[in-house]
Amino acid sequence: MVTDDVSLRDVKPLRNAPTLTALNRLAKQIHSNRLTCRASWWQIQQTVCLDNAPVQKQRRTKKVLLLPAGSVRTGTAVKSSGIYVPGQGVQARVNWGTSVTTEWLEEV
Repeated sequence: MVTDDVSLRDVKPLRNAPTLTALNRLAKQIHSNRLTCRASWWQIQQTVCLDNAPVQKQRRTKKVLLLPAGSVRTGTAVKSSGIYVPGQGVQARVNWGTSVTTEWLEEV
């Protein structure tokens, strides 16, 4: 639930397996609705899966962006610190290497 990548694992049942086309369609729908899926996940699970997620602060806007995996980063989300606040977004502590601050994260 951190990156924009959608992949399916261990989804092939012993009987009545969906076709690869159906699985790909499902993955595309999840990707296009990922923000809603994340909000539902956070509401149900009461946890935010952002452990060590890469973040970067924009100098111009002062926003803290949650980056896709593998991106160049300037900080990481502190394990188990993220919370989802409906209507406001995600807040987490961020380790910048020299300090730790609490930030509102915005997805890119």
